This record gives sequence, structure tokens and C-alpha cells, in this order.
Amino acid sequence: MFGYWFENGGHIMDQRKIIGKILQIIAAILLGLIAYWVLILLTSGTTL
Repeated sequence: MFGYWFENGGHIMDQRKIIGKILQIIAAILLGLIAYWVLILLTSGTTL
């Protein structure tokens, strides 16, 4: 019973790590897109 719980807990931990990595990647992409969009707005604003 304890061994089964430990294995199950380890699997949940692995899932959390994977989900965390995916969220980090998504956050990095979103931040990059926002920064790129802001740069475009700033540059287009200065040229106008």
C-alpha cells in the first residue's frame, strides 16, 4: 500500500514538473510576443 502510494505520488510529481515546464515555455513565448508587439508599437509610433 505504501509502495503504491509512493509510486503514484512520484507520477504526480513528474506530471507537475512537466506541466510546470510547459507553463514556463508558454509564459516565455507570451512575454516574447508582448515585448515584440510593444517594440513594433514604439517604433511605428516614433516613425509616425
